[in-house]
Formats: sequence, structure tokens, C-alpha cells
Amino acid sequence: MLTLWQRLALVFGGLLLACFGATAWLQTAQGTRQAQQTEQQLLRRLAMHIATEVTGSNTLADAQLQAAAERLSTTHPGVDLYLLDDLGRVRARHPRSAPLQRDMVALQPLRDVLSGQPLPILGDDPLHAGQRKIFSVARHDQPGRPDGYVYAVLHGSAHAMAAADARGGATVRLALWAVCVVVPLGWVAALVAWRLVARPLSRLTAEVQALELAAVPGQAAVVRGAATAGQGMHDEISALRSAFLNLSRSNAAQWTSLNQQDQHRREWLANISHDLRTPLASMQGYLETVLLQPVSLTDAERDQYLRTALSECRRLGRLAQELLELARLELGAVKPDFETFSLVELAQDVLQKLALSAQARQQQLVPDFAPGALQVQADIGMIERVLTNLIDNAIRHTPPGGRICLQVAPDGEFLRIAVADHGPGIPPALRPGLFSHSMHRLPSPDGGGLGLAIVQQLLQLHGSDIRLHDGPGGGAVFSFSLPACR
Repeated sequence: MLTLWQRLALVFGGLLLACFGATAWLQTAQGTRQAQQTEQQLLRRLAMHIATEVTGSNTLADAQLQAAAERLSTTHPGVDLYLLDDLGRVRARHPRSAPLQRDMVALQPLRDVLSGQPLPILGDDPLHAGQRKIFSVARHDQPGRPDGYVYAVLHGSAHAMAAADARGGATVRLALWAVCVVVPLGWVAALVAWRLVARPLSRLTAEVQALELAAVPGQAAVVRGAATAGQGMHDEISALRSAFLNLSRSNAAQWTSLNQQDQHRREWLANISHDLRTPLASMQGYLETVLLQPVSLTDAERDQYLRTALSECRRLGRLAQELLELARLELGAVKPDFETFSLVELAQDVLQKLALSAQARQQQLVPDFAPGALQVQADIGMIERVLTNLIDNAIRHTPPGGRICLQVAPDGEFLRIAVADHGPGIPPALRPGLFSHSMHRLPSPDGGGLGLAIVQQLLQLHGSDIRLHDGPGGGAVFSFSLPACR
């Protein structure tokens, strides 16, 4: 594809050539018309003088016509004389060197000249059926016959060819001058246009593309690669249009994202307010009962109320800890510290840590580890928190007597880790916002419900994502992958 300045140069040069070509053609046509008008005006009385000499019969008229033509040949070469009847038929002519192509002449142009209409007026040329030329005409009286016409065609065949050659040579010379002078001027004008228009436009395009890259930092490499690949395919105007469209799309996407984030923030605040209000109200109620009714309560009831209040206090503490951790993750204050370790050993430690919680609910933790050294390079503390959250979430949502399976197996160049439970599963309505703290979260009787959002943030720091599947026997399966170390 041609660049903008190349197109400007070609178009501008082509327009100049077309304009000068049209001008040359108009000048040639106008010059020919003026020459015809001048010559026809000067020779207007030529036929009248000949008509006074040509009298008598056709034979006599032929001789007289020949004598008149011979006298004219020295002063008006190339004049063909014709004697016409009242219908325009040729009765006599001179010279007779060429055969007639038509034996009748249209009379209307002759009448126009005789009536004084503006010149030039072209009439039929009997020697050339398809041509019309300037002429001189006069009425001719013939004895015993209706009036006819003496018809003198000016610029006859030889003279017309010479004039045409002269006009053609002038046109060719004008065209050559246009090519030699106008084309370089057109190219110079195009280069000036490039200096004045295209270069600032190129700078504007570069600046808009820079704004586009700055607007979408995460996609800067992709956009820059696309722009580089398209440099040979688009001119400056196309590149500017593409940059403006991309920038407007990114601005629209960012505006939509900001609106969604604001809506999520409002939902998150409502959810957090509910999560904080419920344990606080419960804890306040039990403590007020113990404080206001110390005599009516038995020791067992008092212990139960205090244990419940302590449980709600722990729940509040866990929620506060999750909120703090999630805030630090979203702000980018937490960075992973990568190291190589055995994923199987870490998984066994997590299962052992949560074994008492599963036994208290009469649940069974089932390890399913593939043989071999299953090592990964990741932040061991973050991956431990991911496994802990997933298994703890499965324990809290699996009914008593259920099984929870932790699977670690190779999957190509990755290790796939999956936690499967036999609980009620995840309702379809909750799945779209399951891993976002700002949407409806999985109901939890004893936790804030932010564990899956934390898991998602931790895995994104490792270039991975948490995925949800339906278990084959019911329940939910949460899985993710980490690059394996060989």
C-alpha cells in the first residue's frame, strides 16, 4: 500500500496533467473555431464573386467554374467549388480529381450563412461523407431553372490535412511541455503537501497510538505488535483511524469496567455489612443474656452461651483477617517468592493439618497422588493457603460422613491439583460470581465466604486460575494447574 505522501503526489500530479490536457484540448478547439470564424468571415463574399461569373447552362457553368477555380488557386489554394440546384444536388464541380462521396448537400447551413447567422457555420463536404467544413455560399440564377447555389468549401482535402497536422503538432508540443514542466511541479507540490500535512498527521498518529498503549497497559505488547505489523498495510489516515477506534473502544471498556467495579463495590459493602452484622448481633445477644440473667442461667447454659459468643468472635476475627489479606492482594502489596518444592509433601501437610476438623464432622480426607517426584516452582506459603482454603471450604460444605478427595496428577507440562467433595454442589445462579468478593458468595455458616476470592487472587499471581467442575457423583470439584519442574 502507498503511503499518504505518495498518494498525494500521484493524485496531485495526475490532476495537474488532466487539467493541462483539458486546457490544451480547449485551447486547440477554441483556436480552430476562431480560425474558422475568421477565415469564413474574410471569404464570405468569395462565392458571390464566383456566382457573377458562372452563368448559362451546366456545361457552360462547368467551364466557367473551372476558370474561376483556376484563378482562385493562386490566392486560395484548396478551395473546392460546387454548383448546386435548389435541392442541394451537385450539378457541377471543380476540381474533379476525387470521386464524390455524396451528391447532395444539406441546405440549412447554407441558408444560415445567407441569413447572417453567427459564424463559423459548417457545411457538408461532398468529397468526405462524414466531415463538415467551413464554406462560402451565394445564390446562383440559372436560365429556365429554379435558383441554385454556388458552394465553395474552404480548407479542402489537402489544406485540411495540412491544418490538422499543424494543430496536431501544436497539441503534441503542448502535451510534451505539460509532461516536462507540470509533472515535476506536481511532484514538488506533493512533497510540500507532505511536509505541511502528512508529517504533522504522522506525529498525531504516533501520539494517539501512544495514548492507546497507555490506556491499556496490559495489552501494550499486543497492540504495539499489531501496529508494527500493520505499518506496511495502512497509510497515515488509516493508522490514525484505527488508533482512534482502538482508543475509543478501550475507553468504553474502561468506563464499563469502572461502572461494574462501582456496582461490585456497593454489593461488596452490602455483603460485608451483612457478614459483620450477623455474628455481632449473635455475640451481643448471648453476652447480654449472660450479663442480665446471671441467676436464672444454669452453668451449662452459661457455658454454651459463652462458647457460642467465642465462636462468633472467632468468625469475626477470620473475616477481618480475610478482608485484610484480600485488600493487600488486590493492591499488589503481596508478591510471590518462587521456590522449587514437592507438591505432594505440601498436600500431605495440609491434609494432616485439617484432619481433626474432618474427623469432627465424621468426614474422610482421601489423598490421590500420582507416583513420582511431583515438584513445582511457586510460593509455598501461597499454595499452602490455596489448598487450605479449598479443603476447609469442602469440609464446611460436605455433609457428615462424606468424602473429600485431594488429587495431584501430571497434565502435560503442568501439575493438575483438584479438590472434590460430595456436598450439594454449587447452584448455577452463584457460579458467575463465585470467585469474586463483590458478588454473591457461597453461603457459609461459620466463615466470611471470601476464601475462594483469596484463592483466585493467589493463583493469578502464579499465572493460573481456579476452575469449577461438577463431580461425577455429585458435589463440586475445584481445580487449578501449576507448571511442573522436571
